[in-house]
Amino acid sequence: MQHMQKSLCCPTLRGEIKKARAGNYETSSCLFEFLDNSMDAGADCIRIDIRERSGTGLPHKFILSDNAPQGIPLDALKTIFSWTYERQRSATDVGEYGTGFKTAAVNLAEKLVVLTKHGEEAFQATADWQDMADEDRWDPHVMVVSLEHFHDRHP
Repeated sequence: MQHMQKSLCCPTLRGEIKKARAGNYETSSCLFEFLDNSMDAGADCIRIDIRERSGTGLPHKFILSDNAPQGIPLDALKTIFSWTYERQRSATDVGEYGTGFKTAAVNLAEKLVVLTKHGEEAFQATADWQDMADEDRWDPHVMVVSLEHFHDRHP
């Protein structure tokens, strides 16, 4: 009997992005995922601003803002970019493994910027999917930003 050697295969971010994009989410499905996340966080007012690329009639930028009362703490901000995890959830929460947000984000755009305020601190996480895939870097760039910066960009 021939001995078969097992190959250890580690997931790459490029592979996860490719798998997520194979789901062919439509723009509306992506936006509904973000709306659902805002409502799960307690928002009762959500604003969607769709900007078109000059003269093309095609969407260029989607800006979603909500009034979720807590915002996202720094440690959780890094967790939401993890490609799968289990989390505590209430009976009304839809997702359990945390993949919808990333799947929607990579299907909607090449870059995602999340601005959040938690207490008196504001943070910005930037996920440039191509750069992250090229570097096999699973975490976005996260930085503390001024409250003024947050309020200027968060209507």
